[in-house]
Amino acid sequence: MEGLLPQFQRSLGLLIVKHAISRLVTLGEDGYDGHRDHIASHIAAMGAAQNAMAAGHEVEVWALNSGHKGETAVSGDCSRKLGAMSLHISQRVHPDLV
Repeated sequence: MEGLLPQFQRSLGLLIVKHAISRLVTLGEDGYDGHRDHIASHIAAMGAAQNAMAAGHEVEVWALNSGHKGETAVSGDCSRKLGAMSLHISQRVHPDLV
């Protein structure tokens, strides 16, 4: 019997392809602050992106890591996205994104 994580990654990967998602923002492999749920969300997002790419869909993944304002997990420059994220009310409280 397959575990829930691979099932979730496959399902999320299919949604990425179905909705033609071209960019995915996630927390970095350290979960940004080390929280285990944040680390798990990174693992799920990266697996989903890999599944989407294996299906021939191009998706760019940005990861926010501790000690950095952001770095690219797969490809591209995330500075524009971080600027846009800093404008969203939910992100303003974090000093690294303001």
